[in-house]
Amino acid sequence: MDPDISLLFQCPSPKGITEAQVVMEDAALEGPVRHQDLPGESVVKELFCSVLREIQDEVNLPLPTLSSPMLLGIARNETSAGRCSAEFYIRCSLSSEQVRHHYAIGGPEAQESTSIIFVDREDVLTMEQSGDFWKELCPSAKGAIELYRGVMGTCQ
Repeated sequence: MDPDISLLFQCPSPKGITEAQVVMEDAALEGPVRHQDLPGESVVKELFCSVLREIQDEVNLPLPTLSSPMLLGIARNETSAGRCSAEFYIRCSLSSEQVRHHYAIGGPEAQESTSIIFVDREDVLTMEQSGDFWKELCPSAKGAIELYRGVMGTCQ
């Protein structure tokens, strides 16, 4: 997995919401915000930046070590009222040991995570849905892995 490791990151956060904030330029808002009033490029940029901030805050990784997020797709969790989550692929230039070290120190939102595990790319691509490791994964992680396989399985 070294020297570069890859991260699958899920958005929204475990709290169920993204922590993205969009600031509208030159707009005084009264009443509820309508999606038609939001500047599209700014919304997209903020969403992708919020994913990186979540990694920084939860995993304690420095932003300069992270690549730009690539949207893998949207996963729908049929076991939780069909809630959807956006799944991203992000590369990290740190070694797995360096990531483990940063994670152990903890970030501002370290309490949102209970552990970190590292799985070789080849193991992810060949993971059997009937295997013990697969059975331990939550539905959103399974969705993220399936999207990763579909999008990245033939890349790199």
